[in-house]
Amino acid sequence: MLVQVYLDGGLSNNQPVLDDRTIRVNPLASSSHITPKDRPDMNEEVRKFKKAGVELEMSMENIKRIWRATSPLQDMDYLYQEGFRRAEDFIDRDDFHSFCR
Repeated sequence: MLVQVYLDGGLSNNQPVLDDRTIRVNPLASSSHITPKDRPDMNEEVRKFKKAGVELEMSMENIKRIWRATSPLQDMDYLYQEGFRRAEDFIDRDDFHSFCR
């Protein structure tokens, strides 16, 4: 029996940057352009690490997001609206025009 192993794209560089106008999106709080913005509580030290070309935050909120990603989806509309709000926040930024040259 032949066994083949596949790795998810998230384990490699799944966000290639083509040029300085590339807009990166990530469902976890990270250094990407469109991403959740966590507000750690005062007692929580947020550690950051770089994986696949993106600096990720190891916060409790990101751990919850990873957990929810492995669970059956309950409310797809909520996730859609959350992503839509994040994209609007990015477009409303003062430096958005630098991506539109």
